[in-house]
Amino acid sequence: MATESNGDLTLQVLNIDKQAGITVDNNEFYQAVSEVIKANPQMGAPNDFSLYPYSILENNEGEPAVLCFVINRLEKPIQQIIFDLTLGTKDGEYIFNDVAVDLPKEYIGILERDSVVPILLNIEEKDVDLFYELDDENVLLKMENFTIDFVEK
Repeated sequence: MATESNGDLTLQVLNIDKQAGITVDNNEFYQAVSEVIKANPQMGAPNDFSLYPYSILENNEGEPAVLCFVINRLEKPIQQIIFDLTLGTKDGEYIFNDVAVDLPKEYIGILERDSVVPILLNIEEKDVDLFYELDDENVLLKMENFTIDFVEK
């Protein structure tokens, strides 16, 4: 019988960062993300793919970006994910409205089962306040038109 419980999440470094020599141990950003994951090791829907918008940070150019956790709770590792993202309020205010998100293997690497990678999605300054208004009661998060390439073992 299949179980609905999640194993503890494992933080993975993005492939693009690995290639630059970044590890969890030598990078403050990944160390901070690691602490969040350790505090919430059961994040993500059982037997599913999840995107968890967590916080607002500044990207390398000093612009605002949403820190999202990409979580694989599926049976197989993932090597590419493409989907259209809508994030906003149920009242129709949007940070992202049907925005294409493309996470190729060259960028994310291979996302193992019960693993998470952090990504930054750039937003406009005017949408920062809206992000902080989102809560369990008013949030609208949709991911549609999925294409997932699995690693066949």
